[in-house]
Amino acid sequence: MHTFKHLLTALLLCTLCIIPYTVSAADANADYRGYVWRIDAAAG
Repeated sequence: MHTFKHLLTALLLCTLCIIPYTVSAADANADYRGYVWRIDAAAG
């Protein structure tokens, strides 16, 4: 049972580390798309 608690804690920490990374990656992707869209609009 003690091992399970450690595993759960590790999983929680991993999740807390992964979430901001995923969010920032999504933000960067959205910024990139907006940038490309502006270039298309300027060119078109």
